[in-house]
Amino acid sequence: YTNGVVSTTPNFRVGGSHTQYFGIMQGDRELKCIHRQDETDDGPMFTSFELWDSGSGVGDSYWQWNWKDGAGANEVNKMKLTKAGKLWLTPDSSVFAMGSDAGGEDFTIALAGATDSSLILSSTGTGADAVKIAATAGSIDIDSADNITIDAVDDIALTTTSADGLITLHS
Repeated sequence: YTNGVVSTTPNFRVGGSHTQYFGIMQGDRELKCIHRQDETDDGPMFTSFELWDSGSGVGDSYWQWNWKDGAGANEVNKMKLTKAGKLWLTPDSSVFAMGSDAGGEDFTIALAGATDSSLILSSTGTGADAVKIAATAGSIDIDSADNITIDAVDDIALTTTSADGLITLHS
């Protein structure tokens, strides 16, 4: 690094050659981890971050992403991924979002496997909108291969804001 000059190649490299390495590149307010391969085929490339444990392996090992201020203090955990595959986000970073700039770019959350398993959306929120599904520019479509059951401890309200106020139930 030369004062005032930002490098265009990794500042630190480990690997077999100048075209195949793991590198770290530091610039002004950024740090990049680079996995560089020199293969010319179309095969997939991947980077694996692994935890190797010489113990019994029963502990709750995890990867953790933290944020600290410029002095390395005031640490805040932003995300944790456990070895069991559980992803934990801090309350101020609890947004899963995907941008879309063309039709057909769907965002799917799925539970795969034809087993007696469930996809559960759960909240311990106490407000009237503790679980909210909103479509701000389109419809909501609910399909089921079997029954649809709605249970409530209190009222069930179906409301429309259309001019004719039409709510239709078909059998």
